[in-house]
Amino acid sequence: MQTQFYEFLKRRLLTAHAIALFFLVLATSAAMAQMQAQKANIPTKLVVQTNPKQRYWVGDTAEIEVALQDANNKAAPAIEEVVVELELLLKAKLVKKVQDTIKVGASSKKFQVPLEVSGLLDIRAKHQAKIPALRDGSDYIRVRRARLIRPPQGAVTPGLDWRFAAGNVMAQTTTPLSPSGVPSKEDSLDIKNSPQRTLLANGKDSATIHIFLYTKTENEEGVATENIRVRLFNSSGQPNPLNVLIPQGDDYGEAKLVSDQVGIFNVEYIGSIPSVIAPNPKKLQIKFGPPITQMLFEASPPSISLVDTADLIVRLVDEAKRPIATDTSRLVSFGIAEGRGEIRKDEITIEKGRADGRSSFLPTWRGKVKLTAATPNLPLAHAELTVELPGSLLGLSALGGLAGGLIAYLTKQGSKWWRVAIGLVSGFVLYWAVIFSILNVIPRFIALNPLSAFALSTLGGWLGTEVFNQILKLFKLPAGGRASGK
Repeated sequence: MQTQFYEFLKRRLLTAHAIALFFLVLATSAAMAQMQAQKANIPTKLVVQTNPKQRYWVGDTAEIEVALQDANNKAAPAIEEVVVELELLLKAKLVKKVQDTIKVGASSKKFQVPLEVSGLLDIRAKHQAKIPALRDGSDYIRVRRARLIRPPQGAVTPGLDWRFAAGNVMAQTTTPLSPSGVPSKEDSLDIKNSPQRTLLANGKDSATIHIFLYTKTENEEGVATENIRVRLFNSSGQPNPLNVLIPQGDDYGEAKLVSDQVGIFNVEYIGSIPSVIAPNPKKLQIKFGPPITQMLFEASPPSISLVDTADLIVRLVDEAKRPIATDTSRLVSFGIAEGRGEIRKDEITIEKGRADGRSSFLPTWRGKVKLTAATPNLPLAHAELTVELPGSLLGLSALGGLAGGLIAYLTKQGSKWWRVAIGLVSGFVLYWAVIFSILNVIPRFIALNPLSAFALSTLGGWLGTEVFNQILKLFKLPAGGRASGK
């Protein structure tokens, strides 16, 4: 009975262990998948989110949301604080500027903006940083003149300034202006596009084509009395033409345009049913550039000694990490976030038609080094490397210096025993001067060979204090001591 009990208990324990192991593997897989998803969800652009169909009036407060999105147009939380500057422009002239911060972990920020002027406002969002890491965003809203509720004829409103009332009545009855500033005799259109930047030719980054209707009278309605179908020529391909509907009872329509081809494409007004006054200008130009969404950065090799250098390599890639050549020259700036050393070129240019560039790092102390690379409109890139003491080279240098000193002691008449100790020091000094190009005796890459370390240090140990004299002469300082090193 006891044996059967132990067997039963053993089977139960094995089953429990198997279940626990299964859930542990499942949890680990889920955690790794979540980490990969978070890693891929990198903010690449600012998106201005408004409702162009909403009717705004002077004196209203518009709620404008600025969101962070990745290359797939998905919300992406901020990795570090993002300072956003929001500009409101009317006919390319700045009328208002506000600034706020998207906190770490948040993916958007809502701005409450008082509307103080009427017209078609161009809203632009920019990343405020020394080197902006995010692409700009933009959108449009239309603001009408302040509404006036007229009192019944003959009625007097206590406390109402008659000059203010008269001014508003005149504003209501004045013939409205078309977008070009010419009094309109019939309905007209205005055509715009956003965002105002080069879009990514990845089939996902979209341009919005906005079509605004301006009616005969700018009253509280000011909307289409019937459906208006607008046809646009699209030089990027399908669909062509673009058909945009302004529904009855509305004054706005829009279309989205994406492309997987690099180039500048035209969107041109063809006509509308029913016919209205054509927009001026009739044509928009929309640029799609290479789908570069990030910059990879690596230090090669990732581990070096204090006498080595590391190549710093940057590469422009798409979301699948495939190298993509840039269509314009790109300036890349390097920095040291942690550790000690020197970057040979802290700024380089990736030329048009290339996808990569490089500089080099020279360490000045051992330990971990964290480096950064930045270029406009791409996320900051990071690389790490480890710097260690050159133990083997130091050991070979010490042996070579002692060997050279010993040879000098045995071969030079009158040498003292301490000539060996001088050889240890002078051998190291000669080797140091060669590998750091103080003495251009042999190329540095040859000097870093272990056999060269021993040979050069042996020579330096044999030369003795003459090594110091040669270095002093190089710096045009007075030499001293005996050349023999006795």
